[in-house]
Amino acid sequence: MQTVFKYCVPLLVLCASVVSPAHSEDTWKVLLEQQLLAEEKCKLNYLTDVSITEEAGGSAVKAKAHCQDKRSFDVYMQPGKAKFELSACKPTYC
Repeated sequence: MQTVFKYCVPLLVLCASVVSPAHSEDTWKVLLEQQLLAEEKCKLNYLTDVSITEEAGGSAVKAKAHCQDKRSFDVYMQPGKAKFELSACKPTYC
């Protein structure tokens, strides 16, 4: 039993360190999904053009959010803020 424990603890530490960065990324995605649903009645389908940059006040997130109903929004969260700025994308014709 001690041998199993001896090998499991390092494995758990390794797994925790791998999961941690993904968790912080998932946090902003969950916040975005909740905000889009509450403010725009948009159920998020997928994101494109995702850009996360480190700035003096923290991380800035910029992306294009695509709703299941085919609408799209440019989204931006300034460092240190708790809400995204949402801007509806207008269709373009060439």
